[in-house]
Amino acid sequence: AITTRGAKESLMGDIVEMIDTVLADVENDKTIASVREKVNATMKQFPLFAW
Repeated sequence: AITTRGAKESLMGDIVEMIDTVLADVENDKTIASVREKVNATMKQFPLFAW
């Protein structure tokens, strides 16, 4: 789904980092909220439907 939205290989390292951050501290709501904000900001550049 990420590449379908137009994301390229260069973004994959950042995505892995975000996933790893949450998995390393899965019980921490502040960590999850912080990563959620970063995901939303990052993916704003790649709309779900780019008509």
